[in-house]
Amino acid sequence: MRDLAATVGEFWRRGRTARHRPSGPWAAPRRSVRRPLAEVQADERRARERSGRLAEWLAALHLTLRGYRVLATRQRSRLGEIDLVAVRGRRLAFVEVKFRRDEALARESISDLQARRVADAAEQWVWRHKRYRNHEIGLDSMLVVPWRLPRHVPNALQPD
Repeated sequence: MRDLAATVGEFWRRGRTARHRPSGPWAAPRRSVRRPLAEVQADERRARERSGRLAEWLAALHLTLRGYRVLATRQRSRLGEIDLVAVRGRRLAFVEVKFRRDEALARESISDLQARRVADAAEQWVWRHKRYRNHEIGLDSMLVVPWRLPRHVPNALQPD
């Protein structure tokens, strides 16, 4: 009897393990660990932010390899946001980067309203940087698709 009490006491001192967890109708129900919806949404938002930053980095690398010099990234103003500002010769390109799972979805995701916002922000950027006022301005898009080279579409955002 003493040996049994010592064994049981040792078991409780060491702590219960998964192997010794009671089961059956008398055992306490296991609770699933659920995360709040806001926390899950925040994680998804962070993942999209990371993939967007990676897409912008790939687009900047692609433009650099094509002879452009990237002047600015993620330029924000009250009028809108410009993902990339690049120059090659006398051409100043304001680039909107779109990352989607296929190219058709990326192309469709650019709305007229977004094109106008990029155009307004580009005009404001040019007036703040006097050196580039005489350059030809292009409102371009860069379509980034997983496992493919980015596709540069010049003048894709020209307002109608």
